[in-house]
Amino acid sequence: MFMLEFLNKSPKIIKLIIPIFLVIVIGYADFLTSYEISWEILYFISIFFSAWYDGKNTSILIAILSGISWLIANIYSRHSSPNQMILFFNALGMTITFIFFALLFSKIRKILRNERRLVRRDFLTGLLNSKGFYEYLENEIERFKRYKSPFTVVYMDIDNFKQLNDRIGHLEADKIIKEIAYRIRSYFYSVDTVARLGGDEFGFLLVKVNSKKSKLIMERLKDKLLQFVNNKNLPITFSYGVATFESDLSIKDLSPTELVKIADDLMYKSKKNGKNRITYKVY
Repeated sequence: MFMLEFLNKSPKIIKLIIPIFLVIVIGYADFLTSYEISWEILYFISIFFSAWYDGKNTSILIAILSGISWLIANIYSRHSSPNQMILFFNALGMTITFIFFALLFSKIRKILRNERRLVRRDFLTGLLNSKGFYEYLENEIERFKRYKSPFTVVYMDIDNFKQLNDRIGHLEADKIIKEIAYRIRSYFYSVDTVARLGGDEFGFLLVKVNSKKSKLIMERLKDKLLQFVNNKNLPITFSYGVATFESDLSIKDLSPTELVKIADDLMYKSKKNGKNRITYKVY
């Protein structure tokens, strides 16, 4: 698990050096043994590594290098065929096969990553869903433990949305949800995380945001969303729960679900106190 995480986070140069090194080692072993042992399967491993961790272009490069390595190993092997044309023809066929599998592995990788992304996305808004949001929170907790940089979790609920939904219907209500989601996403920075956690509930993760910054950010968002709904004459407002975590003790042994619950409880305080307001707390 640690090795997979290391490879995923490694610079591109590392992801290029490793398969090239593998090709060189496999080629040398191929040279020493020639026809006694078939090494082609190991070339496929280096190609798969490149496709999975560095994408299509690098895997094609490794496929071509694998074909060249196979050719050189067999040309200079003492057991090689005296007919060089046969070797070149076989090397060409081998290289084409390697490239085909490089493209195949890359395609499989792309499909799986797209599926993984879709599983973590809300179908209506394109935002993260709760599953994706909790994963980002888990990563942020680990980052906080290492770097001690504060972060803020926000839970937002649309006030009176059920009544609006009953009045205008699901299709029109969905359009409003999409417009609200778009305005929220465009308001925050790309490093911040925005998710739709339920029908009319949203969660935000604001990285490196302390209590002072969170108040500025959230008051502006509140004004922005209210301006939008007022311009459309919509009978809805927004209630927020904003939990900022600045102390090691504040998140000790807390799970992502528990962090969201803290912000959710603060949001319900906003509702009990009249709705259309923000409740803050620093931990």
